[in-house]
Amino acid sequence: MDNPAFGAIFQQLNRLRQELNEISATGDAGAGLVRVTIDGRGEARKVEISEELLREDLRMLEDLVAAAVTDACQRLKTAREEELRKALGGIPLPPGLNLPF
Repeated sequence: MDNPAFGAIFQQLNRLRQELNEISATGDAGAGLVRVTIDGRGEARKVEISEELLREDLRMLEDLVAAAVTDACQRLKTAREEELRKALGGIPLPPGLNLPF
């Protein structure tokens, strides 16, 4: 049974999913020595490493890249949650329900 109201809701959710996937976030570590940009799907799109850091120890560089990725992921999560909140107009969701996924 086709219900036009459900069809409209699913279209809105698909549009919202596309919008959330277009969000990007940049995380940094070491006071900006390493910056990582990820897209809305959580895929790394850009890594910037300061030339100053390249003269330092490799282990520090590895730690800062990992920290920058973690920071970018957290920023992306926050941005996506905010967009979802706006799209739903304040409608509370049950705990654990991760729309539109």
